[in-house]
Amino acid sequence: MRGGALLVRTRQVPGFASLQISARFEFPPAPKVKVHSVAGHDEIKDAPTDSPEWAEYAAKSAEVRKRIEQAQNDFLYDYALEAWSWDGGQTWIDNAPEGWQFPAVLARHGLTPSDNRRVDYIRYELITSNVDVATLFADALGNTAPIADSEVSAALGGFRSDKERRPNTGNKRKWYQRFQRTVQRNEHG
Repeated sequence: MRGGALLVRTRQVPGFASLQISARFEFPPAPKVKVHSVAGHDEIKDAPTDSPEWAEYAAKSAEVRKRIEQAQNDFLYDYALEAWSWDGGQTWIDNAPEGWQFPAVLARHGLTPSDNRRVDYIRYELITSNVDVATLFADALGNTAPIADSEVSAALGGFRSDKERRPNTGNKRKWYQRFQRTVQRNEHG
């Protein structure tokens, strides 16, 4: 990374961890409203999507989704990047340098630090270019290059064609085919 000046050691992020992180957050319950029925009694129903209750529910749900995404993103940076080296792998560093603090200029512009100083260091000081971020994510998430059409054709070459896989490909006698259809109708309704 950084044009070869930075060497990083990564590990692949387990997909199940992302599910566990999202499971820690609780979404608000779907809103209900009291509706007076034609029969003269009150019923509790789901709130319509154009009601103020639904708007409040949607805002709370969006906030929960935002917190989930932030927690998953923090985990990705923290877990995926094990260590880094500035001297070609002679010494490996796995934490932010002593004395490093969240840059004041970022705070002045409304950015807030995460709960993890190491993650902030990786985000704002270590992995800063879009190319390096994409490389880290591709490696950590196990992304691979798209499959080429020639690879698909080669894989399909090992299978029989649809015509060869049909149950009636062989030469059967006429009376047997009629008998077989009767048996199939009886077995399968």
